[in-house]
Amino acid sequence: MFTTETFNFSEDCLFLNLWRPKGTTAKDSKAVVVVFHGGGYVAGDGSEHDWRGGSLSALGDVIVINFNYRLGVFGFLDLGIEEAPGHQGHWDQLLVLEWVRDNVRNFGGDPERVLLIGVSAGSFSISAHLMSPHSRGLFHAAVLDAGIVALGDTIEDSAERATKIANSVSCSNSTVEEIVECLKNLDASLLLELQQEFAVSQTYVFRPTQSNEFIGDGSLEELLATAAENFNHVPIIIGDSAKEGAFLMTERVNEPLPELATLEQTLGLMRNICEWHFVPEFPVDSIMSAYELSDDMDTFAYRNATADFIGDSLFVCPVTKFAAVYSKYSMVYHYFWERKTVSSTVGADPWAFGAYHGIPFYHMLGSFFESFDDLAPEDVSYSMAAIEMLVEFAKTAKQPSFRGVSLPAFDALNKKVFIFDDSPHTVSGHPRQNFCDTLFSAESRSTVKTSDEL
Repeated sequence: MFTTETFNFSEDCLFLNLWRPKGTTAKDSKAVVVVFHGGGYVAGDGSEHDWRGGSLSALGDVIVINFNYRLGVFGFLDLGIEEAPGHQGHWDQLLVLEWVRDNVRNFGGDPERVLLIGVSAGSFSISAHLMSPHSRGLFHAAVLDAGIVALGDTIEDSAERATKIANSVSCSNSTVEEIVECLKNLDASLLLELQQEFAVSQTYVFRPTQSNEFIGDGSLEELLATAAENFNHVPIIIGDSAKEGAFLMTERVNEPLPELATLEQTLGLMRNICEWHFVPEFPVDSIMSAYELSDDMDTFAYRNATADFIGDSLFVCPVTKFAAVYSKYSMVYHYFWERKTVSSTVGADPWAFGAYHGIPFYHMLGSFFESFDDLAPEDVSYSMAAIEMLVEFAKTAKQPSFRGVSLPAFDALNKKVFIFDDSPHTVSGHPRQNFCDTLFSAESRSTVKTSDEL
């Protein structure tokens, strides 16, 4: 995810892939798992090892489907007109779910037992389908790992970026129709380059906008306030990892984050992260206290604190908040993944890298079996147990269990969270809750404008 590796691509890309166990016929009625790939709405496709379903299908005796959807400017440009309505990528996903409903029986699948699973932007997307009336009845359960849709951008934000792209190639941009016509005439490769040039950050290009036909009018906060009428009421497993932000602090990011040698640099980057995403404000004193920041720390300590801040603000806290609201209307099983792999699955010492972004998803999908031939026996066993949990949830949509331990039902009062570690157990209260209380201490807003100055 977010590597510097380049791939051949084509605009003719809207394909899906289907795996089924050997011997499956149309007379069977197997549970179906639909995989939503991650990649920050700017990268990823169904052919990558991370998202393949062969191992899960063979080991779990289920039908597995993954697919491509439009990304970046192609998938999420919103100018409020028919040619650029916004959420095009989500509409692509909806078309896949409708295809599954209408056709999966021909491949031996049961359209009444469809589970969605996604990580990062894939999880963001599934949360959008949980709130979209258009997706109602198309799936019976979902697993969301690391993220919910932010809906922080407006049509005006999207139009501003599109205008900058049009200006850079000397196009007329007096109307949105002229902007669209200009962009349609650009070579796709050039358009991809330009969208990155005018991106807010490497992973913040064109994103889902608020007040849109796909989900409804209003920001995420406003939609959550009317959740009873908006949500698709299906049981979900939802959670995140202990080191969600670590992947953004490595050399795998196309444009590595700046060296953090001082407290000033660290707070400056944290402030920018607030601006890029939907943290309501930047309470400097509270953040310094919560993340134990001081002016006598070394670069490693600053980077580690920033990684935790990124993980909390982008993934952990939004997920926990969404889980609390959603639990009022349907069953929620909330987890926090602390176990590190024994094997090196990220090209680095797993004990230094920690329980990184996406690791629960990779265990449940069997992704490690697609990519590595030398997994430690402990990792094989743990992934097999995660696959067993996922498959049982796909088949029954009932309370899941892991190695004989049931995941507790979560709600805003009991706050019971299942901890995945070498001795799985339940705790009352999310381990990162105090950090979330710091970040979201003020009334949340879906957008935030802050100064770049400290």
